[in-house]
Amino acid sequence: MKALGEKRNKVEVISDSHGRAVRLSINGSITFFYWYRWNGKAVQLAIGDYPFASLSYSREQGLQC
Repeated sequence: MKALGEKRNKVEVISDSHGRAVRLSINGSITFFYWYRWNGKAVQLAIGDYPFASLSYSREQGLQC
């Protein structure tokens, strides 16, 4: 995960098929998200920033939504 936290040229979002996603920002920060639909609209719920929120923590939080 630390290798993903390197500075980059653009913001990248990596997601899986269950609504979980991670955003890699230009400055190297990593933020975990959960995407879902509410009344037909896409909603993005921030779970937390790495290293305070881990991949396993984000999976647990996504399952509780």
